[in-house]
Amino acid sequence: MFRSTDGGGNWSVVNRDYNASFTALAIDPATPTTLYAGRDGGALKSTNEGGNWNEIGPGLTNAYVYVHALAIDPAMPTTLYSGTNGGVFKSTNGGGNWSDFNNGLTNTTVRALAIDPVTPAILYAGTGSGVFKSTIGGDRLPLPSTATATGNTTSLSVAWATAP
Repeated sequence: MFRSTDGGGNWSVVNRDYNASFTALAIDPATPTTLYAGRDGGALKSTNEGGNWNEIGPGLTNAYVYVHALAIDPAMPTTLYSGTNGGVFKSTNGGGNWSDFNNGLTNTTVRALAIDPVTPAILYAGTGSGVFKSTIGGDRLPLPSTATATGNTTSLSVAWATAP
């Protein structure tokens, strides 16, 4: 993993302890020194800008966990979501424990996650079958409605524009 402290002008290796491909990265908006990284085999957490990493994930349970996406609730930064090959998992204690909430998912390979920045109780999950939406704080992901996108979704973003 690499880090830049000058807007991408220069890069340096952050930590060589993990010989793995990182597939997701999330930065705590309230404490930017806290980072979460997803990878083949689970998730990691650093509280010192990536200097040291610790495995996180009791409850992030699959025989083969591949974390494709991570999202942090901007209103409650200790609440994290992990999109994996086994569905969506939620932690409410900074990755200490995870629980799944895959009710309604027809495809549990979740490759993208996005949280609505204005209404953080809304979570979107992108799968090979389309986009699923939770409107109750991630307690469950209902089946897609007619307005929900279909098809293989590997990236999501939610943005709000304001009138000039």
